Amino acid sequence: MDSSTEQRDSDASYCRRNEPVYGPHVLAVFFGSASCKAAGRPSFKAAMRRLGKLLQQQAAAQGRGLYFAAVAVDWVPESGFAYLRDFGEFDEVASGGVWWNTIVCQRLFGVRRPSVPTIVLYERIITPDVDANTMIFGPERELMRLSGSNVIEAWIARGAPIPDPSTAGLDGG
Repeated sequence: MDSSTEQRDSDASYCRRNEPVYGPHVLAVFFGSASCKAAGRPSFKAAMRRLGKLLQQQAAAQGRGLYFAAVAVDWVPESGFAYLRDFGEFDEVASGGVWWNTIVCQRLFGVRRPSVPTIVLYERIITPDVDANTMIFGPERELMRLSGSNVIEAWIARGAPIPDPSTAGLDGG
C-alpha cells in the first residue's frame, strides 16, 4: 500500500467517542473471522476501514449517535484481536469462543443461519438516569443484516446507507 492510500484510509477512519451520548443511536456490529479468506481480501479490509466513518457521518446527519462494535468469531482470542486490527477502529471488540461467543449467541444466532462476515445495524435510544448516575437503554430494533464479503463491500461502495427506521425490516432487510 502506498502512502497516498494509507493517508486516504486514515482520513476516512472512524473516530471513537469517549463520552456518553444520549438519544437515538445506531448500533453497528461487525462479525468476522480470521479463518474467512474472502473477508481477508485487501479490498474488503479497505472498505471496512471506511465503514465506521460513513456510518458516523450519516448517523450525525440524522441526529443519532453511533456505536461500532466488532466480534471475532475465532477460537483463540488473541488471533481474533489481531484479525480485527486490520479493519480500523471500533468502540468495542470481542473475540474468542467461536460460535459459543456470548455476543455471537445473542446477536448472530436466531432468525437466520449465522455466517461471517456479517454486519448488523440496530436502532436504540439511550437516556440518562440522573438519579442513579447511569443510563437507560431502550429496546433495540434490527434495521438491517448483511452477510458475505461481496455483499458488504458493495453496500459500503454505495455509501453504506442506514435504513430509515420507519421502514426498516418491512422488506426483510
